[in-house]
Amino acid sequence: MMKKILVVSVFFAVLLTLIYLAVGHAAVTYCYERGWTGWWEAAWKNFAQEYGGLIGIPLKKPSLAFCLRYTDLWVVKSLVYAVAILVLLWIPRSFQLSVISLLLLVLVFEGGLRVYESYWHQKCPAEHRYRDWLWTYDEFRGWKLKPNHTAYFGSPENGFCAKIESNSKGLREEEIPYEKQEGLRRILLLGDSETAGFEVQRRDVIDSQLEKLVLQHGPYEVINAATRGYGTDQSYLFLKEEGYRYQPDIVIYLFSENDVIDNVTLHKPFRKYGKSAFVLDDRGKLVLEGVPVPERFEPFGRWRMTDPGLEAFYNEKLKEDQGRQLTVFRLIKCDLRGWKVYQWIAPRLKKLSFISEKLTSSKIILKLPNEGDVMFAGDLSQAVTFALIEAMRNFSESIQSRFLLAEYYQLRPGQHTGIQEKVAARDIPYVNLWTKISPRPVVEDFLFPFDRHWNAKGHHLMARALYESLKERNWI
Repeated sequence: MMKKILVVSVFFAVLLTLIYLAVGHAAVTYCYERGWTGWWEAAWKNFAQEYGGLIGIPLKKPSLAFCLRYTDLWVVKSLVYAVAILVLLWIPRSFQLSVISLLLLVLVFEGGLRVYESYWHQKCPAEHRYRDWLWTYDEFRGWKLKPNHTAYFGSPENGFCAKIESNSKGLREEEIPYEKQEGLRRILLLGDSETAGFEVQRRDVIDSQLEKLVLQHGPYEVINAATRGYGTDQSYLFLKEEGYRYQPDIVIYLFSENDVIDNVTLHKPFRKYGKSAFVLDDRGKLVLEGVPVPERFEPFGRWRMTDPGLEAFYNEKLKEDQGRQLTVFRLIKCDLRGWKVYQWIAPRLKKLSFISEKLTSSKIILKLPNEGDVMFAGDLSQAVTFALIEAMRNFSESIQSRFLLAEYYQLRPGQHTGIQEKVAARDIPYVNLWTKISPRPVVEDFLFPFDRHWNAKGHHLMARALYESLKERNWI
């Protein structure tokens, strides 16, 4: 009986494949020309969200070439599934029972994960969890936090769901008047997602923790003006346009290694918002380009940078990756993506270094060069970055504020990132917060496991390190 089932299954699989080879492309073209593309449009949207990061972005109609290739691969994928089923039917009964037992175990685990996610969704309502709802367009900086808005920022795999509430000025703060009371001192924090701390509750973010510490020395207010995705240029623009109005006594810029690439970037592929960027003129002066920022960049899926060399390099890497994206493996992965078991296992496997290296070497995943390495190799991006930091320092001093540049990388004794030497030549106050933390914790203890941003403990540690640095300088 089993042999008959195998023979019939193979016969129909071969027959259907031959029929598709004969008339498949003609049928796809016929449907495409008449606008019957609903199936392919759904596939295109699913594929673009998985590999292009397109969430909430209107997508153009998929091309005929995409429809033809997707259908070809869908047929091959179906054959792969059919072969897997046939192998299961063909193997000895004892192995079949083992496989079936394993599948049942997976289904039980799947059910448990779905129950957990259902509980998590109750804490983090889906209707308020859409990340694009947090932002609004800005003609100079590209984007900013939407004023007077409430949303949830969450990640079930990392177990966090933080409530994000913005005030009328687009800060994740209570309402803060520009004018400060007599005797009140203010500290203004600038930076990107690490400093913004959307992954933790408001009470745990670095500014709240720092404020608790500095209040021991008198009336202080710490304002967090960091914004996710900002580079040094956008932080500098905020300081000049808005930050100075708060009359800060101390301005602290928390530097992140990816700021250097951000500082020469006008548009990242598939990002909803682009940005402006500074260039250096013949006299070495900063000049802002790309304003007003276009509300949409075309081509949408390409890098746009003020550094032509880096732009060509990143677009070439992107082209290589896009050329291998539409494969049978990727289609199967899109199917697996709906399974909670897969969503739980995949990031944990990628954390294993030998698996990550294997995936990269086999070109299953794309690995761009480390942005910290690019920073010290790219003369143009490096020059713009340090010119921006110096301009930030100069502007802070012009409004009678002290300026501090802080970074937070884990360094071994005798190691340094190179920033300290460069800012010392410009007489810019600098601190590596990691050197102020004692005893040194394990890095994994203060980062989320699959997000790599600070958890509550990380924010507490960095706030303490900032506090110690300010005390050493007698700034508080």
